[in-house]
Amino acid sequence: MARVLSELGQSVFAVGHDAEAEKLWRQSVHLSRESQGILTRIDALGGLAGLLARRDEFESSFQLLLVSFHHSSTVAET
Repeated sequence: MARVLSELGQSVFAVGHDAEAEKLWRQSVHLSRESQGILTRIDALGGLAGLLARRDEFESSFQLLLVSFHHSSTVAET
């Protein structure tokens, strides 16, 4: 479920529904934390970073990207 929410967040973000994307990514992070789905959590955090950048919240966006980038489980696609 966490993976589906993260991917749906990507889709709605791509068409400009930022508030809905944020909600979906936050739900994904929560669920993936409970299930220890680290790859999904990193993907959702990357989405949130993109959203923050779109809102000109560059420092927060960069911090999320650093967390994702430096995690040993991060894949190139993320």
